[in-house]
Amino acid sequence: MTDVSNDGERSLAQAAAVLSDTQGLIDRALAALRSKTLEGDRVSPAKLDGYQLVSYELSLCWAECSAASFLLAHAGHLEQEMPNAAGFTTRLATLFCAEAVTNSAARLRARPTDFGLSEVDISAVTSGDNGAAFLAAQLAAGNIAGIGQ
Repeated sequence: MTDVSNDGERSLAQAAAVLSDTQGLIDRALAALRSKTLEGDRVSPAKLDGYQLVSYELSLCWAECSAASFLLAHAGHLEQEMPNAAGFTTRLATLFCAEAVTNSAARLRARPTDFGLSEVDISAVTSGDNGAAFLAAQLAAGNIAGIGQ
C-alpha cells in the first residue's frame, strides 16, 4: 500500500525545487533589469520607462510564482497536520505550481535577451531532469482530470 502522505510530501518537494529554480531565473532577470536602469546608486524612472514590457512581464512572473510558493507552503502544513485530508490541496498546489513555472518560462522565452537570460538558462529549469518530469506529470490531462474526482 502506498503512503499517500509521503507521495504528497514528495510531490510538494519536487514542486518547491522546480519553483525555486524558476524564481532564480526571475531574480537574475530582475538583477539584469536593475543594472540596465541604474543611474548612480538609484533606479532611474526615465531608464525604467524604456523597459516597461520587461517590468510588466517580470511582475507577472513574480506574482504567479509567489502565489505558488504560498500555496505549496499551505499544502505542506496540511500534509503535516492532516495528511489524510491534504490530498486535494496538495494536488491543486502542485498543479498550480507547474502552471506558474510554465507560464513564467513562456514569458521569459519570448524575449530572453531582454531579461538577461538565454534559452539554455530557461531550458535548464523546464527541461532538466527534475523540471521535465515534474511538469509533464502535473500538466498531463489525466492528472488534471483526476484532481476533481
